[in-house]
Amino acid sequence: MKAQKDFMASHSNLEVLPNAYEKPPFVTTTNMAGQPQQYYPPTGSETGGFKNPEKEKTICGVRRPTFWLTLALVIVIIAAGVGGGVGGTLAVKKIRE
Repeated sequence: MKAQKDFMASHSNLEVLPNAYEKPPFVTTTNMAGQPQQYYPPTGSETGGFKNPEKEKTICGVRRPTFWLTLALVIVIIAAGVGGGVGGTLAVKKIRE
């Protein structure tokens, strides 16, 4: 009896909730053939814990950080091209003088 008490004392008293793993109700839609189709809507654990991308704020259909980083990269590339063109033109003019 003492071994059982020691075993019980060394473990926590956490319990699993009975409804913790129930799936949400079916969602019924029609597929392309017009037949009814049922499925479980995805939950956070089934989508890898990521938020639904449709709910995130976007600019031109792209996530905000991606848009701003891409815009900054484009501006740097354009500035480098213009700077290189102007610098090359001035270098050629100076050599010809």
